[in-house]
Amino acid sequence: MKKVLLGFGFFMLIGFLMSFTALDTIKWSDFEEALAQNEENPKRILVNVYTEGCGWCEIMEKKTFKDPVLVDYLNSNFYTVGLDAKSKKAITFHNKVYNGQSDTSKNQHELADFFLNGKKNYPSFVILNKNLEVEKIISGYKKPQGFLAELKNRK
Repeated sequence: MKKVLLGFGFFMLIGFLMSFTALDTIKWSDFEEALAQNEENPKRILVNVYTEGCGWCEIMEKKTFKDPVLVDYLNSNFYTVGLDAKSKKAITFHNKVYNGQSDTSKNQHELADFFLNGKKNYPSFVILNKNLEVEKIISGYKKPQGFLAELKNRK
């Protein structure tokens, strides 16, 4: 009986610890999923424009996006989307198809190009309001507290 109770307690502890890990993770979705969620329950959308191999993007992922206060704020107030500026996937936004980067192109994804006005500054964060209009663009690496302050400041 002791072994059964001990085993049960162990599994309860593992489940408890895993629930905390899940809370400290940003709920990333793809662009289409965020748009569909926004139709049912309007929220602002944070688009993280990044590239694979971008050093500052990786630091944001490993440090800034692990801050529990920031994670909670993002998950509560935004739909969060990752947009790889080098992606080849076409994305439809406002009834327009934005094509991905081609194999021969040195440009970025057309949607990243649209959001960032042709600039190639990674990471960049595009905030869309509930009506899917660009509200604000935040560029460059940010520490958690600074990023949170910029998210809360709508100017």
